[in-house]
Amino acid sequence: MQLEQNRYKMRLKSHHDSSENFKYLIKGSKTLSKQLNENYKKNKKGAIYVHVPFCKKICTFCNMRRNLMSPPPDYADLVVKQIENYSKFKYITDSKYDAVYFGGGTPTALDSGDLRKILRAIRNYLPLTEDCEITIETTISELSDDKIGMFYEEGVNRFSIGVQTFSDNGRAVLGRIGKKEVAIERINKLKEIGFSNVNIDIIYNYPEETLDEAIEDINTVIDLDLAGFSFYSLIINEKATLGKIIGDSKDFYERNFEREKMFFNGISKEALKNGFKFLELTKIVKPDRDKYKYIVRRHNGEDTLPIGAGAGGYIGNTLVMNSLKMDSFREEVKNIENISGMEVNSYYDLIKMVVGQVQMANIDLNTIEDDKNREIVKNFIKELEKEDFVEKVDDKYNLTTRGVFWGNNISNEISSLLIRNIFSSLNNTSKL
Repeated sequence: MQLEQNRYKMRLKSHHDSSENFKYLIKGSKTLSKQLNENYKKNKKGAIYVHVPFCKKICTFCNMRRNLMSPPPDYADLVVKQIENYSKFKYITDSKYDAVYFGGGTPTALDSGDLRKILRAIRNYLPLTEDCEITIETTISELSDDKIGMFYEEGVNRFSIGVQTFSDNGRAVLGRIGKKEVAIERINKLKEIGFSNVNIDIIYNYPEETLDEAIEDINTVIDLDLAGFSFYSLIINEKATLGKIIGDSKDFYERNFEREKMFFNGISKEALKNGFKFLELTKIVKPDRDKYKYIVRRHNGEDTLPIGAGAGGYIGNTLVMNSLKMDSFREEVKNIENISGMEVNSYYDLIKMVVGQVQMANIDLNTIEDDKNREIVKNFIKELEKEDFVEKVDDKYNLTTRGVFWGNNISNEISSLLIRNIFSSLNNTSKL
């Protein structure tokens, strides 16, 4: 079929796809303890990521770092111990964390007592700001009254719920438990308790979905007065249940590209005309209702403290990934020397900042201090402006709706340009 004619042949759907070039910025391995004992900037802002890599049911589309199993009995205690270990470093205690994010897997696969234990340990041992945003990812089916009450008592103030769609047909296709009415009832329960920053995930362009169903999802978001929603085109993971049914992902993309663009434009138009705005490439929010501090910190390239098996983060100039295997994670908790990461070079922060701005759909050339790199980005932005990917607003450039659609491609291209400039004398950039 004839795809849209522009500078990109195939749409990159994930920010992970747009980060491929960062591998050229890695210097080598470095232990986490060495990084934590090095010089640091006091009151450095950052975020905390807590990973719970367990699910009681695997969704048909899932490609996350998770295990189909109940959490081991000692998981919460291991997480608490890791938090205590971090608190022994001045680097950590002199930082300021204004965002905590529980992801997975499914964090609510843990019982209320274990979740409470972890939340209290974070508050007791780590330096949170008074206005700290604490997010819990959850499914509808595991959002029990008991957990809702516990979250309220422990100061959780933001939810990201994996609804994916309110369509009963779509929920069956995507392997979600419960029908539309159940999802609405659980969301209303959160609001009744007093939670105002409630967000959901929406997946579009799944098999047999209609545009009317996608628009109805957005109208339901509006009717429920939600703070915002993340929306993702279905990514075909050939190892996932749905991927095995659909088959070749490239063929699926080529057959469904126009549908994908139709869904994206329809969803965006419906949300924007009802008072929502883009916060980042996959996130639409009500202004001043959802600041999503966690993702802002990540895109700014600021510290992210990784807690839990399979958690990834960034500390100082070191990328860290905790082991997903429980036996290995237990050893990491026993001795922080067992955790090693990848040290990045001095150019990482610059490129991460620029790519992060693209992810946030807002590019500010004034933040690029180096004249040559600023000129490279400026010339690239001028090309994008001619092709209606960006528009100038005051002294910044905002991605248009078209630009947001192709945003991960733009991120990938801009990082390639900067790396070529920085390492133009090195042979290993010929791959870019």
